[in-house]
Amino acid sequence: MTLDELRQEIDETDNRLLELLAERGHRVRVAWALKAASGEKRLDVGREAEIILRLRARGEALGLDPADVERIWREILRVRAR
Repeated sequence: MTLDELRQEIDETDNRLLELLAERGHRVRVAWALKAASGEKRLDVGREAEIILRLRARGEALGLDPADVERIWREILRVRAR
């Protein structure tokens, strides 16, 4: 494999990550609509903590630093879905 081929694969992975983030954003918007309809608040601190713990463990199992996973995911959770 050449460096150019590897870079192309990295670019494809980046594109898939963006597509998954967009898909996540759509699902967040649907969840917000359901919450609004039932009078619930958008932010669920307990759920957010569960997500972080689950993803830290999953990331570590995949060879990632749990602190890096948490930092990245906290940023993702802060992104306002459109």
